[in-house]
Order: sequence, then C-alpha cells, then structure tokens
Amino acid sequence: MDYVKKIVLIFLLLVLQVCIPPTTTGQPADETLKSRGTVLRPTKNKGRNEEGRYALVIGNASYKNSRPLTNPVNDAQDMATSLRRLGFDVIEKENISRKEMTNSIREFGELIAKGGIGLFYYAGHGMQVNGKNYLIPVNANLKHEDEVAYESVDVDRLLAKMDSAGNRLNIVILDACRNNPFARSFYRGGVRGLAQLNAPVGTLIAYATSPNSVASDGKRGERNGLYTKYLLANMEIPNLEIGQMFRRVRRAVRIATNKAQLPWESSSMEGDFYFVAQTTVVKPKPAVGKGKRSTKNDPCAPLTDQSPAHCLFTD
Repeated sequence: MDYVKKIVLIFLLLVLQVCIPPTTTGQPADETLKSRGTVLRPTKNKGRNEEGRYALVIGNASYKNSRPLTNPVNDAQDMATSLRRLGFDVIEKENISRKEMTNSIREFGELIAKGGIGLFYYAGHGMQVNGKNYLIPVNANLKHEDEVAYESVDVDRLLAKMDSAGNRLNIVILDACRNNPFARSFYRGGVRGLAQLNAPVGTLIAYATSPNSVASDGKRGERNGLYTKYLLANMEIPNLEIGQMFRRVRRAVRIATNKAQLPWESSSMEGDFYFVAQTTVVKPKPAVGKGKRSTKNDPCAPLTDQSPAHCLFTD
C-alpha cells in the first residue's frame, strides 16, 4: 500500500512540474526564454547607445537684414529628427541670434566633454573673410567687411570648443555656402563660399560644396536644400561607413547639379564611424544574364538628375 502511495505522489509531483511555469520574478525576459530552451533577443544596432552621441543643429533662415532663405529651418528640423532616430541627444535651434548661437555652442561643448560622438550641423548663411569662416546669425547687420568678426560666429571658435572636449570623434556639417547677399555689399571682386579648414585630430568637416564655391538652396517647391536632401537619404542606411556615405552624397549632388556643385570634406579621423551599424550584411542579388545588369523596366536607366534618389547612391 505504501508502495502505491509513493507511485501516486511521484505522479502528482511530475504533473505539477509540467503545469506550473517557473517563476520569473527579478529575472530578465531573455533569461526566462533561455531557461525554456529558446533565446530571443532584440536586434541591437551596434554603434548606437554604446557611447554618447550628442548633436547641435542650427537652421537660420529668417534674416532681418536680407532676403530670407527657403530651406534651412526645414533642413535643421529634418536633420534633428533623423539624428534622434540615430540615437543622438539633440540641441535644436532655429533662427537664432549671435548670442544664442554662442550660448548653444557652449552648452554643446559641455555635453561632448562627457565623451563619445559630437556632431554640429548648420544650415544658413556663411562667409569667409581673410581665410576665416563665419556663420551668420539672423540678426546680423553687416555693412562692412570689418564688422563680420563681431557680428557673426567664427567657425574656429566652434572647432576649438569641440577639440577641447577631448571626445573620440567630432563631425561638423556646414550647409552654409549659399550665395550670400551680405558679402556682395562689401566684397571687391569677391571670394565666394567658405574657405577650406584643416580639421583637428579626430574631426571630420563636411561642406555642401568645394571651397570658394556656392551651393544650391534647393529647387523651388522642395522641402530641403540639395546637399541636406541627399545627406538625409544616406545617413540611415545600415552598415555604411561615414566616408562612404559622404562619397555617395558627393556623387548624387554632382549628378543632380550637372557637375556645378561638388561637396567637400576635410578629415583627420583615426577610425571608422557608422551612423547605423549592423553585423548582418544582405548579399546582393546575382546579376541578370552574362555579367550584365538588365535595364528592362529599370527606373535607374538611363541615370539622370530626375532618377529616384536611390539610383544615385552607388560607389
């Protein structure tokens, strides 16, 4: 009889073990799944959240003493949105004065001093005077060349603040080479656009066009300036190293402007950087036919500035 009771007791214990799930109190979800024989983890985008990412984004368009620009505020808003998706803490400013620009740069410098990645983006008017580059606030009132230094923000001041932070990598993007009405009022013979800067160690400086040249503010009816349009189209592509990304942007802008505008970079980077990194690389589909790509029903053939954006982004 005792033997039967033991058998029944063992049977009941087995039933209880099968029917009652193990407790998960204080146990991470993925560890619970692992204890059941399956491990399900969210896909982690390497490069995000592993170190701090901080950005200062400025768009100046509503100039008080010159004709307003069309796209810089849209450019800044869309850039800030994209950077937030990419894991950046963003300081976003629009149509600000010189004092506000200076204070924002100071605040930004304090953030990147924590380490990690710093990114500064500016859309609006900029000019060079005696080989130095200046970003123009919306309240600037420039009548003479010697007024630029104290009416505007010296890019060297920004670079010095970023360099002194001692963080791993800094990225400066200047969509500031638009045809400048201030410069026309006092330049004789005039040097257009921005001057080339030497990037401090660990810094990449990107310009909307080559030194001493003027960039497009975008086509009428389009939301973004041309350079920023193609930046936004490329920044969130996975597994694209930043140098490769800027090369794609350069090619796209050059084709779209019939070679009139050529984006430019100056870099002293010492490593790679990916806005979006991933370990899984999707293999391209095999070529059609005998090593030649079929152009039948291909929206990218022939390639023109009216082609869909993705057609312009090949190395």
